[in-house]
Amino acid sequence: MNAGNRFLSALLLVTAATLSLSGETITVSESVRRIQARFIAPCCWHETLAVHQSDVAIQMRAEVATLVSRGETEEQIVDRFVARYGERILAEPRGSRLWILTITPVALLATAGLLLIFRLRRWSRRTRVRPLFGDLPSLPDFDPE
Repeated sequence: MNAGNRFLSALLLVTAATLSLSGETITVSESVRRIQARFIAPCCWHETLAVHQSDVAIQMRAEVATLVSRGETEEQIVDRFVARYGERILAEPRGSRLWILTITPVALLATAGLLLIFRLRRWSRRTRVRPLFGDLPSLPDFDPE
């Protein structure tokens, strides 16, 4: 066995040991992963439950897997976590909040773009040069001879 194969074997062994110590299985079904991705980890409120590595997130992932194995539907699990943590736990808000959060930025950006276009058009129409001091009297022609 050469050094490269030994290194690869050691790396696989360390990875397997790490996964087994974390309490998670190596194979996670797609439905469980999808449900986990719907929640934000309540310890920091920054990452989804599916990728966060805190103890709370690991426990919640295990709870989601247990609930799925018991036969609960995705909506039942979502309702359970919302009842416990509130709407803030959801990575994507439900109902009217989703509409407001997705449509409002687009509408504001479109309005700002239209205002900018109208301003630029108005500004480009002002091509006439205005004299600095108003109308000055014309000077007589000067003939040096």
